[in-house]
Order: sequence, then C-alpha cells, then structure tokens
Amino acid sequence: MHLFFDVAHQPEGGEWLQLRLHHARSADGMGGWVHDGSPIRSCDDYPWTAREIRSPHALLDGTTLRLYFAGDSLGIDHGAFNQFGIGLLTCDLGGN
Repeated sequence: MHLFFDVAHQPEGGEWLQLRLHHARSADGMGGWVHDGSPIRSCDDYPWTAREIRSPHALLDGTTLRLYFAGDSLGIDHGAFNQFGIGLLTCDLGGN
C-alpha cells in the first residue's frame, strides 16, 4: 500500500497551510508504515505553489505513476503569480 498525503502546519495564531507532499508505504496497509526521508515536493518548489501545495492524487496508468496535486500563491506578491494551479509529476515504474 502506498499513501500520498500533504503535511500541514499552523503557525501560532495563524491559519493551517499545507506545505509539503509526502509518501509512505506499508506491506499490509495497516501498520509498519515507512515514511520517505524527504518530501516529494514543497510549497517553495514552484512560484504558483508559494502559499500551499496540497491534495495529492495518485493514478497508476500502466507502468506510469501519475501524481496530480493542487497549489496556490494567493496573497503572495510574485508579480503575475497570484493564482491556483494543478501540477503533475510522473514516474516510470517499468523497471527498465
């Protein structure tokens, strides 16, 4: 079982923000979870995710893993970047 999830943080007196995408795996999906040592992506990886990166959704398409995710930079002054977006990461699992 593979689980893709976002990690949130709430600064004291502030609002919850999703800041990172992570992955964990379990042989039986019930226990013994092994978490990756670092995030898949962080909110500071793209200008359009400067405020949040969230909502990962994994789709296995043949031997290609597609990971869709959302983000936004609302309220952050990045010139033209003050928007929502949908990202896509892919990984070939074919073993070649």
